[in-house]
Order: sequence, then C-alpha cells, then structure tokens
Amino acid sequence: MVTIQQNVTVGANFGKADEQGRTFPRIGDMTTICAGAVVTGPVQIGEFCCVGANAVVVEPVPDGTLVGGVPAKIIRTGALEHPWRTAMSNAIAQWEQNLHR
Repeated sequence: MVTIQQNVTVGANFGKADEQGRTFPRIGDMTTICAGAVVTGPVQIGEFCCVGANAVVVEPVPDGTLVGGVPAKIIRTGALEHPWRTAMSNAIAQWEQNLHR
C-alpha cells in the first residue's frame, strides 16, 4: 500500500533512463508521499519510506528513510521502522497468496 497525498507529481523523465531502460519512478510498499512532492525520472523509493511535503526526489531513496527538501536529502534513516513491520509484511504476503488461489 502506498499513500499519496494531494498535489503530488509522479512522472517519467524521457531524457533519462536507468540500466533497464525505465524512465519512470518505482515506489515501494508502505511508503507515504506527502502533499506537493515531486517524484520524477527512473528513481527507486524503497519500502517504509516517507517523502516530505514539497520535496523533489531525483535520487534513489533507501528502505525506511525519511527524505525532504529541494532536491530531497535524507533526513533520517530507520525513521519508519515500526514493531508491526514484519507482521504487516507477512499479512500482506498471506493476503496476496489467498488472492491468487
């Protein structure tokens, strides 16, 4: 599950591609992108991340990281480590397995 708040821009950058030829961003599970943020180009945002309001993401964001600013910089790593992380991941995996039965 990804939470995207209002006035967020997520889009491709056709002038720039990653090693696989992708031009669009990839966003990990359990990530929140706050209001007004911009995520463009072939960047990877990891799982359990938070992109701060009005941040501009142009570089990859590691798992469990809080980023903010223009351009987005790491504010804190491990910021979104919650005790329920493993339980939630297991519940999602089990739900997906049941979905495909």
